Amino acid sequence: MKTLVVLLPFSFLFSAVLFAQAPTLTSVSPSIGTQGTSVPVTLTGTNFQTPASFLFNKSGITVSNTTVVSATQITATFTIAGTAALGAVSVVVATRGGASGALAFTVNPPAPTLTSVSPSTGVQGASVPVTLTGANFVSGATVSTTNGGITVSSVTVVSATQITATFTIGGSAALGAANVTVTTSGGASGAQTFTVNPPAPTLTSVSPASGVQGASVPVTLTGANFVSGATVSTTNTGVTVSNVTVVSATQITAMFTIGGSATPGAANVVVTAAGLASNSVSFTVIPVPTITGLSPTSGAAGVPVTISGSGFGSAQGTGSVWLGSTRGITWRIWNSLNGRCQFSSTRSKTSKTRWAESI
Repeated sequence: MKTLVVLLPFSFLFSAVLFAQAPTLTSVSPSIGTQGTSVPVTLTGTNFQTPASFLFNKSGITVSNTTVVSATQITATFTIAGTAALGAVSVVVATRGGASGALAFTVNPPAPTLTSVSPSTGVQGASVPVTLTGANFVSGATVSTTNGGITVSSVTVVSATQITATFTIGGSAALGAANVTVTTSGGASGAQTFTVNPPAPTLTSVSPASGVQGASVPVTLTGANFVSGATVSTTNTGVTVSNVTVVSATQITAMFTIGGSATPGAANVVVTAAGLASNSVSFTVIPVPTITGLSPTSGAAGVPVTISGSGFGSAQGTGSVWLGSTRGITWRIWNSLNGRCQFSSTRSKTSKTRWAESI
C-alpha cells in the first residue's frame, strides 16, 4: 500500500490559519433605533470578511445592504418592525471564522404624542386627577410640567393611548398656563397646556347695600380671592356696573348706576374671577316715591289726609311727608301705596318744601 503525501507551501498554511480567526465586535453605531424605522448602522471590530451575517437574540429586526468595507468595518441597514421587542437586543457578527461576542442594540418605542389633558385647569391648593390622551405611551413614561408649583404623582400608563396622574397644585403655584409633556424611552411628546387658576372668589358684603332709582352709587365689595381682571355683575338688568377696580385680594370698588326704571327690590351681586364665580350678596334698589293723589285736597290744620301713590315702603321707617313747609305728624297708616297723617301748623319747618321722602 502506498501513501500519498501532499506538501503545501507555508504561505498557504498561514493564510488558512488567518482565515479561521473569529471576528470581534467592538461597537454598533448608532446603538439605538425606533420601532417602525430603518436605521443605517456601522459596525466596528476585527477579522471581518465576506460573507458576514448577523445574529439577534430577539425577533423583529431584519438586516439588508450588508457591506464588509474592511476587516474592521461593516455597514448595514437594520429594519425594525413596528412590533419589535422593546429594549436591548444582542447583536453578533458571524463569518466563516466563527461568531463575535455580542453588543447591545436598543429598540425604543416611537416618541409619544400628547393630544389632551383633562381637565385642563385647576385651582391653587387643589389636587386634580387628570387623564392624558395621546399615542405611543409605554410603561415607565413620566409626566412633567413647566409650572414648578405643580407636583405630578400617581402616574399610571393605562394603555398606549392613556395615562392617569394627579396634579397637586401648591397654594402659591404660578397662575396661568403651563406646558405638560410625556416622556418615554422613545423621547418627549409635544406640549399641551394646563392652566392654574386662583380659588373661587368669596363675597361677604356690598357697601352700601342699597341705592335709589336714578342714582349712581359708589360701592365697595369685600371678600377674598379677588384677582386682577375680576368682574362684578348683578341680576338687576336696570343696574349698570362700571369702574371696577381690584384694590386688593379682599376689596373691589365699583360704580352702580341705577336706571330710573330699574326694578325695585333686592338683586344678587356676584364677583367672577378667572372664570370662577363667587357666592351672591344682595343689593337693593329703592324706588323713588311718587304721589298720585291727596284726600281731602284742602282742610284746616289737624285734618287727617290720605296720600296715595307708590314707592312709600312697607313701613314708615325714617320716611316723612311735608305739605309745603309743614311736616305730617300722627301717622295712622303707612304702606307702599298710601299713608294717612295729620298736618299741624305748629310743626312747621320752613326749610322743607318736599312732599315726601322715601324710607
